[in-house]
Amino acid sequence: RINNIKSGQSEVPLRDSKIITQDGRTIDVEIKGAAINYEGRPAIQTIIRDITTRKLAIDDASDHVVITNPKGLIIYANKAAERMTGYTREEMIGKTSTLWGNCLEKNLHQNISYCLRAWDTINSENHSFIGEVINQRKNGEKYIADLHLSPVYEQGEIIFYISIERDVTRLKEI
Repeated sequence: RINNIKSGQSEVPLRDSKIITQDGRTIDVEIKGAAINYEGRPAIQTIIRDITTRKLAIDDASDHVVITNPKGLIIYANKAAERMTGYTREEMIGKTSTLWGNCLEKNLHQNISYCLRAWDTINSENHSFIGEVINQRKNGEKYIADLHLSPVYEQGEIIFYISIERDVTRLKEI
């Protein structure tokens, strides 16, 4: 990540990681880096934030929670996301949610079905998306999810997106 900044990338996106504290504890952190000028010389500023408590709460939530960078690449997925999609966190990290779908089915004039990705909507307009999507588990099984997808801002800029999904297939069947 430091080499990316040194090679001209002005900012390295937010990323989750683990660090060991001086007292030997391992904690979850989010890290963001940027190239800056310090006293007239190039430097790298790194912001490290402890997210241990927040991560514990999100990790054990019953709903599928995924956090992405501003480009939509997954940087975090909770245990429920693994259970719901069938993909492991390792398979999700660095990919987009198109891995399991997030497809809005729309019927055109002649009952032709096509797929509009929820991300296409939020990416072009930078606002929240709430709606039902058709997803597909790793094993090929389709399911309907109630999706809430929102940008999270810091100082007026999007720092990440948070996506919360709930499988509503059974509810729809009833």
